[in-house]
Amino acid sequence: MTPGAVAGSERPAPSPSKSDRATSQLRELIVSSQLLRGTSLRQRELAGHFGISTTSVRGALRRLEAEGLVASDANRGSAVAALDVLSLEENLRILAVLEALAGRLAAERITAADPDEIEAPHREVRAAAGDEARGTTGNRAFHFRICACAGSPTLLSIMRLLWASFPGGPQYGRPHAESVAQHARLIRALRRGDAAAVT
Repeated sequence: MTPGAVAGSERPAPSPSKSDRATSQLRELIVSSQLLRGTSLRQRELAGHFGISTTSVRGALRRLEAEGLVASDANRGSAVAALDVLSLEENLRILAVLEALAGRLAAERITAADPDEIEAPHREVRAAAGDEARGTTGNRAFHFRICACAGSPTLLSIMRLLWASFPGGPQYGRPHAESVAQHARLIRALRRGDAAAVT
């Protein structure tokens, strides 16, 4: 067999299954608070919505339960998981460490175009004074854009799971002016590629 034949024999990565896609879409609905805590997750309705079998839905719900996003009860079925104050405090501490890591990695790997893309959701947050929903959406986009610049899919995946545990986002309740000022400092540090200043 020639080297060319060996190279050509590589198989492409398998496409996500219907259950995988349903898991991803359902996760996003929970993370973005489009499905609120305590919302019932009826298997037949979900199967119809996603165009998959109830068996595939059960698989998706099991995976989301393992991630802490769904709670299941033998009698009442599945629902979006309720809040746990102690877990939230723990998640917030872990998230702070991971966001600092994401910032350092982003500062080391950032491209010339990245700061402008990070600036866009920052402007959205800045303009959202008094509009919690708009501010939450912009804040999430801001932090996830920085995490994307870090170039670590694993880190990005963990961050998504942690953010999902905060209905209004981990910055919920923080003064608007304080968030805007912190974002502005972070952008300046990233433009300089100053990893030490982003923590």
